[in-house]
Amino acid sequence: MRIVGELTSRFEVNRVHSAEDVTVDREILARVFSFLLGKKVSQADLSSAELLKRLADSLNTIFDMLNQLVSVINTTFLGQREGIETIRQMIGFHLEGENQLRSLESYLGQINKAFLTAQQAFKIAAEKKVREILVELDPERIAASAGGGFKLGRLRKADRFELHVDKFKAFENWFNSGRFMEELLREFENNCQRLFLR
Repeated sequence: MRIVGELTSRFEVNRVHSAEDVTVDREILARVFSFLLGKKVSQADLSSAELLKRLADSLNTIFDMLNQLVSVINTTFLGQREGIETIRQMIGFHLEGENQLRSLESYLGQINKAFLTAQQAFKIAAEKKVREILVELDPERIAASAGGGFKLGRLRKADRFELHVDKFKAFENWFNSGRFMEELLREFENNCQRLFLR
């Protein structure tokens, strides 16, 4: 926003410019606008106050959303709430050539890392929960919990079936009560934090 303000003040009507300065400045500005908008912008378009306002509003929205996204990432993965630079500060440091601990690339790279971390963390959490279910439903485990005894053939199968039905109902209750989702999310969040700090 500061840059747009400086550009706007530089092209104010009250300032006196040589014809050569204005032409060079307009050419540079036209290239910058063409780059930002992804289409050719003529020098005539640059005199539009409406275009400058829309660009400033668009950049504000983008920067605000990036700041919000990075803030959520820092809060979720790192437990940090304050003291994080904004995208505007990072761009300012970058343009001024200041050596900062974090570069513009690393600031924006957090977003990429967060999405990749979330994907990996979810895979790990889902695999762990499904593995727990498979262990509980393992026929050999159910047979072992039925115990020994002198039951033959059909009676033994009936006991195992009843145990299987009981296990199924326990899992159904676990799922329907919301405990499954709570445990999955807790596992997911723990994995996110652990993986993000690597």
